[in-house]
Amino acid sequence: MNKNVENFNKVKLISVFSFLSVMLFFPSITFGIYSAEIFPWAFIISLLYIKSYNKYFLLLILVLFFSFLFTFSSLNNSFIFFEGVRSLGAYYNSLFAFAFVICLNNLRIFKIIKISKFIFGLLLILGIIQFFGIIQFLDPLFKFIIPSSSASVLLEINRGVNLLSIEPARAGNELIFLYILFRLVFIKRNKIIYDILFACYLLIIIQSAMVILFYSIFVLLYYRLKLLYPALILILILPFIKFDFIGGGRAIDLFNELYLLENYDDIFFTLINTSGHRLISIYSSFLYGLTYPFGGGIGNWMISSVEALKMTGFDLSSLNYFKLFGNNFAVGIRSSGFVSNLILDIGWLGISFFIFYLYKSLKDYWNLNNESRTIILLFLTKIFFIGAVGHPLAWIITVVCLRYIYLNSIKETTFVHE
Repeated sequence: MNKNVENFNKVKLISVFSFLSVMLFFPSITFGIYSAEIFPWAFIISLLYIKSYNKYFLLLILVLFFSFLFTFSSLNNSFIFFEGVRSLGAYYNSLFAFAFVICLNNLRIFKIIKISKFIFGLLLILGIIQFFGIIQFLDPLFKFIIPSSSASVLLEINRGVNLLSIEPARAGNELIFLYILFRLVFIKRNKIIYDILFACYLLIIIQSAMVILFYSIFVLLYYRLKLLYPALILILILPFIKFDFIGGGRAIDLFNELYLLENYDDIFFTLINTSGHRLISIYSSFLYGLTYPFGGGIGNWMISSVEALKMTGFDLSSLNYFKLFGNNFAVGIRSSGFVSNLILDIGWLGISFFIFYLYKSLKDYWNLNNESRTIILLFLTKIFFIGAVGHPLAWIITVVCLRYIYLNSIKETTFVHE
């Protein structure tokens, strides 16, 4: 038997490394220790286990640190210092998680795969239990470990379940990456059936329009031309389908609303308005970062994001988010996506260091096969446009998937699935 196969089967799940590895998958678990929504489990385990650092990684870390120092020294404001530390910590939490998994040996990659399989199954079951309100009595416990969470479906605001996260959108995106790893390693046949079943789970249990869109991007990237005929059939029959009988969940409600609209301008406005501040913040951040080579500085987002919103020329008073939180005016907002925040803070000159580091880290995986390209493109979509800056799960799962594909491609290992 191949030595790597033996190692994979002998992996022990109980150890200090295993405990910290589990916590990597639950960054929302903060136990209310501090006000941030993401605990730096990834940063902690990285400091403990990374033995050497890539020179390009160190250069990027220094660029971010000096941006923070320059911003604070220029403005000399305690609020800037506090926000700078928080922002820098969020960037580091994701980047160190990425560097951590890249440098892991194969045995520990196997261990993370086994842990992820268990967590994925646990979350699927938890979602169903939360959906039916079976553990509603545990709501105080959920709020203790994750202050913004809930033990049941969020019917009062027409949303799905949180799982072990702060909101359905974040929970769904976490689940998608776990599914991609599970699908890659443990599902070898009839993948399309599993893809359909998982889509139904997201639609019924998670009920997030953002999650459905993100999963659709994955399906599009994976199947590509294979979707041509189903898409054409759907376009032909769509005008004859009535969706009034479908109810529940923001994803379905948004689809119904868009379906009834005939004007493209109305569709565009509805998407921007429904997304809260997400879409407008992404656009404004890139606009600002491309205009100012060094960005607004790490820690200065409250001011630079307002300036960025004004640069769009968009009537913010027409958007529900700014009606509610800004009294019809621009307010400081954190953008959606790691890169959109980064370009706001350090501009196009600063972000070039990040892009170069990412290129050096992923270029060898690009041509492995279609799945490696799909995973990289999905990862780039995620970090450019979706999610919180400091959330490390996509960074971790992406590297684990790529390393698994690489090991199989050079035939140094064959995984035995239990």
